Amino acid sequence: MTAVTSRTGVGAPARAADLDLFKTMLVWGMITAHCIQLLAFRPKPAAMAISDVVNLITFSGFMFAFGWGLGLSRGAPKSWWARFKPVLLLGLATWVSEFAFMALVDKAKFDAELVWNILTFSRLYGWSEFLASFFVLYAVIAVARPWLIAIGERWYLMLPAAIACLASTWIVVSLDAPLLATLVGTTNFASFPILPYLPWFLLGVHYARNPDRPRAVEWVLAIIATALVVLHFRHFGEYPGRFPPTVLWVAGPALILMLYLMFARFIGRRVRIPAMLLGTGRHVLAALLVSNLIIFGLRFIVGFRLGQWWWTPVLAVSTIAAVTLWASVLDWRRGRQAR
Repeated sequence: MTAVTSRTGVGAPARAADLDLFKTMLVWGMITAHCIQLLAFRPKPAAMAISDVVNLITFSGFMFAFGWGLGLSRGAPKSWWARFKPVLLLGLATWVSEFAFMALVDKAKFDAELVWNILTFSRLYGWSEFLASFFVLYAVIAVARPWLIAIGERWYLMLPAAIACLASTWIVVSLDAPLLATLVGTTNFASFPILPYLPWFLLGVHYARNPDRPRAVEWVLAIIATALVVLHFRHFGEYPGRFPPTVLWVAGPALILMLYLMFARFIGRRVRIPAMLLGTGRHVLAALLVSNLIIFGLRFIVGFRLGQWWWTPVLAVSTIAAVTLWASVLDWRRGRQAR
């Protein structure tokens, strides 16, 4: 089955609606979890459960989605500037997000050491780790795109590569060195090292190039992986290790992400969703930055003084609406430039 595409913005190129929907669901979940984590005082058990599930699936889901997008792209090779422009923008976005977090949430005193750590990615700060890791991922894609696709589209290359990447969860280097925590695990601070999560990216490439997937054996493996996380939680009362990530944490969201995928395919290929609603899926990293700035600003203004529990979903929906509006502005600008 080939992906059905739809126009997702004025003057924008045709895109896979199912992919945009998949990413939009991840963005909305991520914003909701960030509101729970940063704005809610003593969140209800239901809110914590939502936050925990979002934590489990989101980074793996974005890695899968970016691989999916790369696998769908079949255009001519881009210039070096076109390849590295997104990398530079991501680096700038990471700096903006980290400085905003330290100023608005942590209310830190900026000294030479802190500024050096931020600028060199020696340490990663507050809810900006995604951006730092995607900065490195995009740099890798800019250089190694043909090799990543070659590995991802061939299962006999992808399988040993995925096993090797999962084995890297045992590599933990707790050293504050530039960019190190974006590649391998550390115990010094929260991070999302791309090497342990890279199997999801390769799987996304594989599914894009083999749209008949998933097959029965993959459903079985996904059920087993997620069931093991559930059993771990029931037995130990906590999720598998996340910082640094363990194999079970990386593989655990498999069934949920498979269901996300099937839902996005079913709806995206049968329902014409208004282009504006999928804007955050088309501009994931801009959505992450803008939502961070909004939530950090709210935390600075209101702290944990939200009162009733229902303020959290109200602010989550409001933030999602604001970011969606911002994405529509980006689409409008892109359309103007394409004319």
